[in-house]
Amino acid sequence: MLRSALALALALALASACFVDLEVTSDSGAASTTAEATTTATSAAATTEGESTSSSTTSTTSTTSTTSTATTATTAATTEDETGATTGSAGPLLCGLPFDGWTLTPPVQLAVLGSTAQESDPRLLAGDLRLIFSSKRGGNHDLYLSAREGLGAPWGAPTLADDLGLNSQYNELQVVFSDDELAIALTSDRPGGLGGHDIWFGTRTTVDEPFGALVHDEVLNSIRNEFDLHAANHATRLYFNTQNNTGSQLLVSELVGPGLVWSAPAPVEGVASPGSNDASPFLTPDERLIFFASNRAGTSDIWWAVRDEPDQPFGAPVPAPVINDPTVFDGEPTLSGDGCELIFCSNRLSGANWELYSARVVAR
Repeated sequence: MLRSALALALALALASACFVDLEVTSDSGAASTTAEATTTATSAAATTEGESTSSSTTSTTSTTSTTSTATTATTAATTEDETGATTGSAGPLLCGLPFDGWTLTPPVQLAVLGSTAQESDPRLLAGDLRLIFSSKRGGNHDLYLSAREGLGAPWGAPTLADDLGLNSQYNELQVVFSDDELAIALTSDRPGGLGGHDIWFGTRTTVDEPFGALVHDEVLNSIRNEFDLHAANHATRLYFNTQNNTGSQLLVSELVGPGLVWSAPAPVEGVASPGSNDASPFLTPDERLIFFASNRAGTSDIWWAVRDEPDQPFGAPVPAPVINDPTVFDGEPTLSGDGCELIFCSNRLSGANWELYSARVVAR
């Protein structure tokens, strides 16, 4: 456990600055969100997302994209949160719609963000007018930024996010920001970790300066790959995925003390599927609705599940409606702040590299 003054300052920054729920990055060699879900378990040697997922996307099992709903108990109160996920008599709402009353539009490729290489780990920043993602177009996975003038407006051409001070000669995948953008958590295979892609933390004093030296945590990380970060509950709870001998699983850890003291990661209850690759968790702010990627039905698809309270297991997961193609890789989901736009990765166009796609949440 890190007990230096830097680690203490970082822990305080993380606890006070609520991470924006941006799902962020996975890469072609180090599957950060969905890529990781499709990767088979590897050794300590780092692999890029695209490479690790390719081995698990060959099953011919067909998944039916369905609007069948996950089981959940009823809750009386109705309270809106900042992303359109709401609690109500029929369970969580999404984009103002009841959990059994929404569907998705057919996905549209975000072609301006693409390249001939792998794109992964998308995450919308506060206000939904900026998108950060990882791309291998420069040879290794680096972070790129794109902006748009308004909600629904087209995205601009992406540029390297070098001003953040996070890109390196190694692979940077998913990054999640605090809502004031002064603290981050990042997955990277840079030296100094325990092996493969690890979770790193960083802070800065203003949004106009780069992040300082990153801090590594030995409780969250292992000799295997850790990917697909999602911070919740004012950055005191961290969801992510890690590889094991039979696949990969979703884990959650609590910040239990100063100096970046995290609890031992535990499985996210209700969503586990032994032997499958589960990755890229993205939860609404109340932590009652989760999207994630899984190859439990054959190829990697996007799944979702709901629960009554954050301390309860999720109900049985079901495939997300409309957007999955059972013959290709789909994964790494992230939601907009209002809960009405889903951005994800898929290789349906090339059959190899992942591209970014967008779909809208609409009434059934």
